[in-house]
Amino acid sequence: MPTIIKYPLDPTGSSISNLVSGEQYTLASRPIRCIATAYGAYYSDSMVITDMNTNLPLNPNQWYPGELYDVPTALYGQPVYALVIITDTNVSNNVSIQYQAVGGEFSTSETALLNLIATLNLDDRPVTWPDIILKPSEYPPSEHLHDVGTVYGFEYVVHALERIKSAIDFGNSVAIDQLYKYIDTHTGTSNDSGEDVVFFMSN
Repeated sequence: MPTIIKYPLDPTGSSISNLVSGEQYTLASRPIRCIATAYGAYYSDSMVITDMNTNLPLNPNQWYPGELYDVPTALYGQPVYALVIITDTNVSNNVSIQYQAVGGEFSTSETALLNLIATLNLDDRPVTWPDIILKPSEYPPSEHLHDVGTVYGFEYVVHALERIKSAIDFGNSVAIDQLYKYIDTHTGTSNDSGEDVVFFMSN
């Protein structure tokens, strides 16, 4: 079985073992071109992009990193991204890149994944329609529910909602203080020590 994670975790961004070089791409002829690095997240300060037609490295005005990885960026104190966005139309369609892969769980080999998919031993037995569960009652699909635990990608939604909540809480700090005072007054749990009072409520 191919190894999905190729590089070990490098929290420093300087490990020689995680240096990826000579990764070549042929890009489409578009005004904005995007590269997804083959080994996942990279430290953006380490990225070197070379125009293979001129053999010259791109300067910061010709490209920018995309798809920020919040978790490793916060953990390791360096900006971590997964995409390269080339904005200069004068850059040729043939480029090579060099970068420091973050590694570990943030470094998934695209090639290994493709190989796994190609060698899947799929179960091609026929499926009886009544045996399919959680399907809509009619098509086009009628309104139906899904368990959010089976859906991927909600981490970013949760993060955005938490930021919105923090902004609301910050903007309503006076109102929140008044709410705490009201609770203290009507429950007889006034707290003069300055410590937080925690209430547990049940239905």
